[in-house]
Amino acid sequence: MARLSERVTNNSISDYKVPEFGVKTNVNPQLYTRASNNLNKTGETKMGIRKVSLTLIDNDNNLKGAEKIVFEQSVVTEHDNDKTIQQVLITGDVANALDKHNKKREATVDKAVLRSTGTKVFLEPVEIFELQWQVVQIG
Repeated sequence: MARLSERVTNNSISDYKVPEFGVKTNVNPQLYTRASNNLNKTGETKMGIRKVSLTLIDNDNNLKGAEKIVFEQSVVTEHDNDKTIQQVLITGDVANALDKHNKKREATVDKAVLRSTGTKVFLEPVEIFELQWQVVQIG
């Protein structure tokens, strides 16, 4: 084992060689998937055209199945996930879906409060920041 002073601490991807098939190495294979030499002039990673399904989910335990889905859309894009979400947000469709979802929430009883106190308390409206985006590449 190497002494602490002899250990290499440079973790640059350019320092690693791609291992040949069947050769054992101690190199983390995730380093190869994270690195990308496909950069355009602005320094962003080039993406090919792909089709993704965007779903905005409310993970509240009081909602069941399809009630958890706030918004869902399939999009053809060449951007990364964050930019694709921004593209969809700017259309305004998500805001309308969130308004409809919040009306459903306001009519849904919070079961935990009902069990503990015996009082019917309805769910409060949720903001988009409290929801979770799920992005699945479908093509």
